[in-house]
This record gives sequence, C-alpha cells and structure tokens, in this order.
Amino acid sequence: MRNVEETAARLAAIKAYRTLVLRRSPVASRPPSAYRLVERRHWYEVWQLRPGAPRILEHLSLGTETDPGAIPRCGEVLRLARLAGVRRLVGVPREHVAVFPLSGSSLETRFHATPGRYEVWVGGSFLGRVSATVDGRRVGSARHQLEWTGQFVELGSLRLGGGDHTVALRYAGGGWRPGTHGVAPFPLGPLVVAPFESRRLVSVAPANARSLCGRRLDWVEAVG
Repeated sequence: MRNVEETAARLAAIKAYRTLVLRRSPVASRPPSAYRLVERRHWYEVWQLRPGAPRILEHLSLGTETDPGAIPRCGEVLRLARLAGVRRLVGVPREHVAVFPLSGSSLETRFHATPGRYEVWVGGSFLGRVSATVDGRRVGSARHQLEWTGQFVELGSLRLGGGDHTVALRYAGGGWRPGTHGVAPFPLGPLVVAPFESRRLVSVAPANARSLCGRRLDWVEAVG
C-alpha cells in the first residue's frame, strides 16, 4: 500500500486530465472512480472523467506491480469511513492474477482457477512466435512484438472450470521472416494468467464499511 501523501499526489496528477489513453495490461489498476471506460481496443483503453462525479476525498491504493488486488487492512477501511464529508466508500473487486517469470524460451506450470473466462498474456519482447496452451488447448499466439519491460501482449482467452490447470508457453525462433534473427531489446516474460474482469465499482455507505473488510480489492475510495 502507498502512503496517503504519495497517493494524493498521484491522484491529483491523474485528475488533471479529462481523458486517459492507457495501454491494456492484466496487472494494471483501474483508474479512479471519477473515470468511466468509453472505448476498449486490442492495445489500448480510453477512460474519461464522468460529468458530476462525486469528489474523491481519499484514494487507498492496494496490490503490487504484478498483482493489482489485495485485501485492505480493516482499520484503514474504517478510517476512510470516518473522514469528514464522506458519503460513500467505493471499491473495485479484483481476483488473483497468476504471474510466472520466464527463465528460458518455454514454460509449463500449474495454476488454480475459479470458474470463468481467463486471458493469457506475455510481457517483454520477442522476435519469433510465442504460443500458449492451457490443458493442451490452444489459447493463441503472436510473433515479433518489441515491447518495453512491463508491457504485455494478449495471446488469447478461454473459459475454465474451477480447479487446477496447466498453462504452457512455447517460443519458436528462426525462420525466414524479416527481423527473426535480430536481438530483442527487452527480455521475454513474465507469463500472466488473469481472470477477465469488468472492473465494476462496488459502493457502500460508511455505516457498512466493514462489508469491504476481507474482500480482495484493487483500491478503496472515500467519496463525498
């Protein structure tokens, strides 16, 4: 969790912009509640300030760089509920994101899923063809993507039942295509398996603040 001063400064810097054009990422945090999603494409999302959106009194960030969700300390949630002028507490439910570092050109590992749709992403740069499977089912592939570290390419999505599953990533270099024998500017990885989420907002009255305790959230805001 970030401290209050740092988070307030970041929030003020973000709200200076009416429109946010953000690179899609399975580990990115949802923009503050004052913004709404107006368009989503393969690579980018567009968010805009909502006219008449309630004033954000304080924004409590959760999660890490590789997992946007975490369970907030209940004391922090109750503190937000006691702020002067607070009318609602707003949060964003987020499921666990499975992140697997790559030490070579292939990976096969297990992860646990709840029933639903999942997306498979890979970070970094690669010149050849990267492909992914889950339980032997083809998810998708991509080739020749030169991305910064921390940027991700979506390989595909599929629906999964609850329980343990096996995800595999394969890299095939070489071939006759232009650029396949160059040097990728940034390393390949990590592999990310993330549940597809609408990033909907949940809103509770300050008197019901405890209902957010124990829930896995992207962030919590006190709004006036």
